[in-house]
Amino acid sequence: MLERCRTLLARDGHHDDVTFVVDDIRQFSAPHSFDVVVANFSLNVFALAEARRVLAHLATQAGSGDGPSQELSQVS
Repeated sequence: MLERCRTLLARDGHHDDVTFVVDDIRQFSAPHSFDVVVANFSLNVFALAEARRVLAHLATQAGSGDGPSQELSQVS
């Protein structure tokens, strides 16, 4: 799936605009923030409490890095 996405991005001239990360979603920490974090088909493998923690952690990787927004911290 990642290779297909890389191929399409390269074809369309966007290969330098996207960073792919394959890591433990619960522990990954980038040295910089990302504009967007996409975790397709990832949260559904966790129990609800763990999914909330993972989502809050992912929110710290996007934007300013100030932590989860109010909306994300209230996920139910």
